[in-house]
Amino acid sequence: MKKIIIIVSAVLAMAACEKENAFKSLPDGRKVFRASTMQTKTVMDGYTVKWEDGDAISIYNGSTSEEFSTTLGAPAASADFIGDIEDAPTYSAMFPASGLTAWSGSGDFTFTIPGTQRAIAGSVDPAADFMVAETTDGEREFHFKHLLGMFKFTIDASSSRLISIKVTAGRNAAGGHSYSASTGKATWVSAGIKEITLSNGGAVLTPGDYYIALAAREYDNGLTFTFTNEDGKTVDIVRAGSSTVKAGKVHPMGTIPELDFGDDGLALVSFTPKSYSKPVYGFYDASAGVSSVNWSRITHLIVCSATFNNDGSINYPLGANTDTDEIRTLVNTAHTNGVAVILQYAGDHNTIQGKHAGGSVKFYNAAIAGGGSADLAASMVTFARVNGFDGINIFMDKTSAGISEYPDAEALESFYTKLHAAKPATSRTGGAFTMSLCTISEVIHATLLKNGGLDRFVSLSGWDAIITMVFGYEVSDNTSHAPQDILKSELQRWLGLGVPASKLIVTIPAVLLCYDGSRTWLPWKDIFDIVADDVETIVGKNNYTGVGGYTWIRYDGFPWIGTKHGYLTNPGAGGMALWKVNFDAAADDASMAYKIKTLCGN
Repeated sequence: MKKIIIIVSAVLAMAACEKENAFKSLPDGRKVFRASTMQTKTVMDGYTVKWEDGDAISIYNGSTSEEFSTTLGAPAASADFIGDIEDAPTYSAMFPASGLTAWSGSGDFTFTIPGTQRAIAGSVDPAADFMVAETTDGEREFHFKHLLGMFKFTIDASSSRLISIKVTAGRNAAGGHSYSASTGKATWVSAGIKEITLSNGGAVLTPGDYYIALAAREYDNGLTFTFTNEDGKTVDIVRAGSSTVKAGKVHPMGTIPELDFGDDGLALVSFTPKSYSKPVYGFYDASAGVSSVNWSRITHLIVCSATFNNDGSINYPLGANTDTDEIRTLVNTAHTNGVAVILQYAGDHNTIQGKHAGGSVKFYNAAIAGGGSADLAASMVTFARVNGFDGINIFMDKTSAGISEYPDAEALESFYTKLHAAKPATSRTGGAFTMSLCTISEVIHATLLKNGGLDRFVSLSGWDAIITMVFGYEVSDNTSHAPQDILKSELQRWLGLGVPASKLIVTIPAVLLCYDGSRTWLPWKDIFDIVADDVETIVGKNNYTGVGGYTWIRYDGFPWIGTKHGYLTNPGAGGMALWKVNFDAAADDASMAYKIKTLCGN
């Protein structure tokens, strides 16, 4: 037994000696460096990188650099790299050597992240997988760490047949970068590239996981993912807001679904609505950009607005009369976030306050033409469905300030009936297609609503939602411009007409009414620049006097929002809405939409 132990000990001693020699020199004088990673293998959220035959690293000794390569029979977690460089107490190394621009200083270097990367199922393009390592005390073993982050896309049998995936960032994601040994970070320096395309020479990407490597940084202007199929058609999906990409981290983007590559424009993505307890609608100015939408706070987005000309023709938002790509990108983005998206058709109105423009009846005249225009109803529905919307919302003209009844109420009712008859069984993405009606804002309690002028329209069974618009009142005191008692009485009126409570939506205005001799309406988020109080104090009130140069300011504070949420129970309503999400504050503690979402249990 003793002899066996001695023999085994000798074998171990020989192995240790061989390992030590492996990091020294070959008989021909060339040096050997061993390369592994920080965790023996490069593992990032399930992604494993192994060295392959022919891989090359660049090694720097503080004054000169040389390329070292490896020969392997099979991919391995560690590998010996062979080359020649002068001895030094410290060595730095980077991979891939092909991406190096130049070394400098004490291990700093510049390199280029490629804007075109090769699609490899289960791996990242080696030419984009930048890693760095260093040794001290003359050691010759490198433990590499990743400099970039990665987006991971999964393609399975149900995915569309794609030939490329492109990421477009508002910041430089590729191009010339510089690594600082002192900070351990890489930053952009030149020839910035904001688009990175992953492809395999036009071949259809087979099922598997695919990775795009990009600079580790904050992308605060949003990201757009463009998917191209084998016929060259594309789908854009926008990831709004800020995204942080971290070095050495894989960011899963999920499985790419079956995409609707239609023949009539930008392809539409599939849509699975998010789950929720109560619907929360968010009105939204299309021109504000998707970065103004916090998708987690809402269940439905109402896009404002398609408006009318004197001749009855329609002006669609985002230039959609001539090119629907931008509006479809908005629809795709909402759907990717599980949010239904609804197109609003509206008469002229104050886009902040919501008050209708005096004397403007363009929508009304188009609707009542010929006793109720079936052609207009059909064209409105067709445009919305073809472009992927999940419904339409009606924001009708008021016609005049003091009316108690529409002068052609029968024709308008006929138009609404024809609109309901044109409602498709499903949206283009296969979900429900809904129709909703906004009750008219500001002072209706004294005219249309009070005198029953809206009763015949609201009580039509074809509406899926009735969205109350009780705000914009120019009341004499400074308590509010969206009175609670008027909202409550309106809900009671509709319930009394037999409208199901589940169809009624309570709208909160994210609007300030400011008075300094004349009235001004501002977005809710502006209050935090006008008033010096802390957020908790501001949201806990509903008016200020003598601040910011204004005699008074009115708004719906959080306690008032809470009271109005209580109306969902008594007298009864089905959900809430915010006018408008692009007027809202970004931070949760200051956000009306976040408050509404929380109250609704979503």
